[in-house]
Amino acid sequence: MGVIESMAKGVPVVAWNQAGPTVTVGAGTGHLAEPIDVNDYAAGISAFLDSPAMNQAAGERAFAWARRFDWERHLDTLERSIIEVARSHERVAAEAASA
Repeated sequence: MGVIESMAKGVPVVAWNQAGPTVTVGAGTGHLAEPIDVNDYAAGISAFLDSPAMNQAAGERAFAWARRFDWERHLDTLERSIIEVARSHERVAAEAASA
């Protein structure tokens, strides 16, 4: 299961502290382990398993945090970015043509 999908189910996440999870795992919603540090990754899992209260609290924060990531918002952002790039390209092409 993906990071956001897990959080949307109220499950705290343990992931590597690189790439996508650095953006999707919010403060207090899980544990970001140092890349390639298997002991740190395992410690993150153990911490949640050893503390039901911490697990519950992080799960509740994860559930609330995951609501930020929905397809409509993602598509709106993607559309705005594509339009911005297209307009920029048009401006550059027009400037090049008039030079």
